Amino acid sequence: MSKRRREDEPKPPMSALAARRLRSLAASAQHAELKEVEKAGEAPELSSEEICRRREEIEMGLKKGSGGGGKRVVLSHVQISSGRGGEAVPTSPAEATPAAEGQGDAEIDTDTEVYKETRMSNFTPTSENYIPAQDGSCIVRMTLVILGEYELCVRKGTITISGAKLTREFGHCQVFAPTTHALPEIACVKVKGKREGSGAEILVTQTESGVRNLGRTCPVANGIWEPSRDGGGRSFHPLMSKKLFTTSTPLPVLIIPKMWEEILGGIKKTAGTENAAPPVILLSGGKSVGKSTLSRILTNQLLTAKTYPGIYYLDVDPGQPSFTPPGFLSLHALKRPILGPPFTSPLLPKNLITAHHTGYTTPREDPSAYIRAILALLSDYRSAALTNPGPLLINSAGWVKSLGLELLQEIIQASCTTDIIYITPALGHSIPITDVLPPTNPPRMHVLESSAASENTRFTAADLRMLQTSSFMHYCPDTLRWVVKPLAEVPPWRLPYAGGHPAIDGVSILHEEDLSPTELLTAIDGTLVAIVEVDDEESISETAERQMPLLRPGGAGEGNAQPPPQSVFIV
Repeated sequence: MSKRRREDEPKPPMSALAARRLRSLAASAQHAELKEVEKAGEAPELSSEEICRRREEIEMGLKKGSGGGGKRVVLSHVQISSGRGGEAVPTSPAEATPAAEGQGDAEIDTDTEVYKETRMSNFTPTSENYIPAQDGSCIVRMTLVILGEYELCVRKGTITISGAKLTREFGHCQVFAPTTHALPEIACVKVKGKREGSGAEILVTQTESGVRNLGRTCPVANGIWEPSRDGGGRSFHPLMSKKLFTTSTPLPVLIIPKMWEEILGGIKKTAGTENAAPPVILLSGGKSVGKSTLSRILTNQLLTAKTYPGIYYLDVDPGQPSFTPPGFLSLHALKRPILGPPFTSPLLPKNLITAHHTGYTTPREDPSAYIRAILALLSDYRSAALTNPGPLLINSAGWVKSLGLELLQEIIQASCTTDIIYITPALGHSIPITDVLPPTNPPRMHVLESSAASENTRFTAADLRMLQTSSFMHYCPDTLRWVVKPLAEVPPWRLPYAGGHPAIDGVSILHEEDLSPTELLTAIDGTLVAIVEVDDEESISETAERQMPLLRPGGAGEGNAQPPPQSVFIV
């Protein structure tokens, strides 16, 4: 009989025992808690004959092992075909333990895509720790992770989330937990001296802010709020069990490392010292080390410690700001915890003190304008702190070499920094910022090891900037909601720039010193523009002077200019 005809012959049915073992192998390969895994290198693609032979060897080994002795069978990297012409499904090394015999025959289904299962919370509902109520509340005595947007209210006890320690007096808190960032973990705070009755009762309710609709106009926002394609239409999804959430890329959970807790706890204790001046804390480090995450954690810890009624947040990272679109430096007075990533915390008038538009996502393009803006913001902070004292937290840019280090030195000296928290990729690396500390009364140095390895690396800095800009464009401060529809459907403003009462007094083009005035309207047509308020009208010049005046932004938008006789900007 020819080889082709032998392959075409139907294979004998696989025993139920072998089918169960192969299913067990595929499932156990996804668990991180395997006690013994025999590692093997990647094997070349196998032919159908070789796969068949491997299956027979596995089945024979299982039969021998089931006779007593509990022999282990290990399946290495093998391409197992679906048998219906589909693509081969790769498997990982897995360990199998023989089961009892005597089961009926069963067919194995290998045409199923296997995802890596990740347990997101250690909370498993039982009759003892899960008490349903008519108002939808439940009691949590273990950690819990929830994906989506929701309103969180503590009914009893104390919990922590993103560094904030929340009790009943904080009322309802809006929480945003998309997959773009590490998901916040809700944990119960243990009460000293109490063994029982220290649980926390929380109320989690659905909310509709409109932010989950950003995916309609911004592709980056697609699928970041639901655990699967079929999210059920709910705004939040408790990830209590591996059965409720499976993904090929496990999502990180925001868990504060012990070293961070110790150092941040010491800073919080120092800030709460009686009769001590409010600290000025600078967060520094290279790119992608977790400065933004740390800034939110420290902000929440200082706010919920209740030492001061609020804190001041100076954001000097124009590339990934915490509250504004990219290209802004801003000063904020915060009184509520930050329970969401930057794109869910757009600029709010009630929190904003001052903001300056530089137009660039890095200080490298115009360092002098960058420093002038920071000096102006520090002056505004000192004026505000005279009547409402509070700590100042400075979130710096991730540029710690050459000119970036010189800019940090100017910020440290101008702000009279008392504490510097430097995040390094690994302990033992050089700390360049120590070379520019003032010789007299230097700030206290705190070095933390980055936990960015737990962050979601699926989204780049450019993706997050696009998402943040889109969020700002669709946010309505009056209603505190996102109204997501194409910008072309939004009625524009018509702002005259000529005549007796112009709405626009001047136009500034970034990095275009040689631009001809006749090309000005063409240069800004269809571009992203910032609408700014001028401190001093004398700073507006119609000459060739190109030094950019320091301006206060009122917002951002897409600009379109029309030449005379209309003489208006359409924004």
